[in-house]
Amino acid sequence: LRSTVALLRAIVRKSAEGRSDLPAYVAHLEDRMDALARAQAAADEHGGIDLHALIADELHRYGASEGEQVTLT
Repeated sequence: LRSTVALLRAIVRKSAEGRSDLPAYVAHLEDRMDALARAQAAADEHGGIDLHALIADELHRYGASEGEQVTLT
């Protein structure tokens, strides 16, 4: 739990950099927290995370598909 809280604090701090618009900050922070939750769910379900699949899935959520707009190596 301690490491999770430390990670969340880092996300909050990093997300706040350069943000002056509160609604935009909240939306950005929620996106980052959702990504963390998806990664944790994948690790819990499969016992680990395939980095390539994780990055491809996250990019797909923003409309970027590997092979069309993105190449992951």
